[in-house]
Amino acid sequence: EAMRSEDPLRRYWGAFGCVVLGEDSVPAKGEMTGLLKDENKMVRVTAAVALGKMGEQDAAIALLQKEIMQGTEYEVLAAVHGLEQFPDGWEEVKGRLEELKKAGRNNDTARVATFMLSKMN
Repeated sequence: EAMRSEDPLRRYWGAFGCVVLGEDSVPAKGEMTGLLKDENKMVRVTAAVALGKMGEQDAAIALLQKEIMQGTEYEVLAAVHGLEQFPDGWEEVKGRLEELKKAGRNNDTARVATFMLSKMN
């Protein structure tokens, strides 16, 4: 019900509930897939993490990578935090993190990129 709400905050919390439930939320997989195209980036990021927890890690990693490169400061930070849930995804985004670090989009995202890269080494 929350994932079909007109209110992006309710959609976000609906998706977050699926993150918490993980594989137990598989019945909501169709709704999570739909939220990957939500107008609100925070909803999209949270839906991607939920899908990854449901076993759709490739789709989750792809969306999180996109948000890391194109999102606002807080969306990038949320996407990086979301990607922490999927250890296999780091090598695939290493180049993107290096770009963020070098580009210095802003202090917070550059620091987070630097920190995540240090965890990978």
